[in-house]
Amino acid sequence: MTNRVLTVKKISFSANYLSSLKNLLDDYQQREYLQGVPVKQLKLAPKEYSESGYLVFLVNKNMRPSILKIIWDNQFYFRYKAEIFIYENLAKQKTIAAYLPKLLCKKVKPIPFFEIEYLVAYQPLGDKHQIKIQLTSYLVNKIIDVLSRFHRLKVERKDFLNQQRTAFFYKEKLTRLATGKRVVRYFGSEIKNKLINFLKKNESMFSGENRFILGDRNPSNIFILPQKNSLKLIDFDRIGFANPALDYTYLYLSSIEQPDALSLFLSRLKQVYGNNQIFWTRYWYDLLIRCADEMAFWDEKDQSRLRLLKSIFEQTLLKLNQ
Repeated sequence: MTNRVLTVKKISFSANYLSSLKNLLDDYQQREYLQGVPVKQLKLAPKEYSESGYLVFLVNKNMRPSILKIIWDNQFYFRYKAEIFIYENLAKQKTIAAYLPKLLCKKVKPIPFFEIEYLVAYQPLGDKHQIKIQLTSYLVNKIIDVLSRFHRLKVERKDFLNQQRTAFFYKEKLTRLATGKRVVRYFGSEIKNKLINFLKKNESMFSGENRFILGDRNPSNIFILPQKNSLKLIDFDRIGFANPALDYTYLYLSSIEQPDALSLFLSRLKQVYGNNQIFWTRYWYDLLIRCADEMAFWDEKDQSRLRLLKSIFEQTLLKLNQ
C-alpha cells in the first residue's frame, strides 16, 4: 500500500489512517453489524475513492438498524463537522428536533465517523432529480414549513465554518451559469449575454448571504412517513449561509411533472415570503441555474422532460426581467 499522505488541519490521511479504517470495518463485520459491501472487496487506497468523500454502510446492532458514515477525503472534513453540528447542536432546538434522525454515536480520531438512526418505514420523496411521490397540498405546505423553520434559526457562522472557507460560493455558482456553455447550447449567446448583464446590474442582490440554509435539498434527502404525515431531513454536509430561496428551487424543478404541485409550491412560498424582491430575484435566478444543470442531465435520457425544463427556463427568464 502506498504511504501517500493527504493533510488537513486536524487529520492526516495516510497508510496508518487507511489501516485504521480497515480495522474499523473489520470490527463491524466480525460482529455481523455491517450490511452491504464486504470489507475484503474494498480497496483501501486514496485513489479508489477519489470521487467520494464518504463511505456509507447500513449497520444492524441488536436489531436496531442505523447508517454508518465514514469520512476518508480530507476535503470532506468540513462537511463532517457540518453534519455533526446539525445532529449535536441544532437537534436540541425544539422547533426542529422532530425532523432530524437521531445521532447514535460519533468519533473523530483515528477515523472521523458517525452513526444515525435508519429511518425504518420512511421513504424518500424521490431520487436526486425527480419527485416520485404524489405531492398533496398538505405535504407541500409541510416541506416549506419545515425548511423555513431551519431558515429562522439563529446560527453563527463561527459555529461550524472555519476562517478559510467562504459561506457558500453562491456568487461563483451564479457566474458559472451566465458564463458557461450550457445556456449557449440550449438558448444561444443572446440569452447568455442578457444573464451576464443582469448579474452586473443586480450584483448587490447576490452579495448578502445572511440566512442559515441547508443546501442540497433534493428529493432523496427528504423522507416521509405517509401514514402519519411525518417528515425527516437527512444529509447536511452542504449547510451554509445564503438566501433561503436556494433551498426551494431544487424541489420545485424535481416536481415539474406535477403541475398542481408547482402551483402549490409558488402559492405557499408567496404566503411565506410575500413580495420580498430580493428573495424572488434570487429564487428565479437560482431556478435558471437548476434548469441548465437539469437539462444537461436529462438530455438524451428523457426528451419530454427536457422540453418541460426548457419551457420553465423561458418562463423564468420572463419573470426575472419583469
